[in-house]
Amino acid sequence: MPRGPFHAYGSPTRVTHAPGMHDAATAQRLWQLPEKLTGVEFRWADPSPA
Repeated sequence: MPRGPFHAYGSPTRVTHAPGMHDAATAQRLWQLPEKLTGVEFRWADPSPA
């Protein structure tokens, strides 16, 4: 990720993850809100083998 202002430009630099990036509840809300606002439901494929 660039290290310039707003990470818009500059030399690459290593960044750390924000604490909420691995939070399952946050991830679920990030999917549910757009579905609610748009009325479009995204259906995940069943990962288990048939």
